[in-house]
Amino acid sequence: MDDAQREALIERLKGMVVRHGTFEVRHGARELRDIDKDAVMKFWRNSLQGSYQTVFELPNAGVKVILVEKMTSADTDHVVGGGPTGWTAKKSEYELVDVRIEDFVPVKR
Repeated sequence: MDDAQREALIERLKGMVVRHGTFEVRHGARELRDIDKDAVMKFWRNSLQGSYQTVFELPNAGVKVILVEKMTSADTDHVVGGGPTGWTAKKSEYELVDVRIEDFVPVKR
């Protein structure tokens, strides 16, 4: 995959904002599987350096795609049982902040 194709893929993934202005990983996964049928999700929302990273490996295209998201949480009115009276559930929303594409180097075992 050359630099122009990488930039085009980054712009397509950043443009995939759906439902209430948020990005959904499953739509990005569908786009990546269209490029490479052997695409594999290695990590899903792995917490690193204050962000959540989802990593896809595309072995036939020779690249690794990293989706970087930030999480925000808010209180809801839903009461949670099992704790002190008055505890409520949190609502988490994820926002896509960056897409990185790196060369894929397979690990030989």
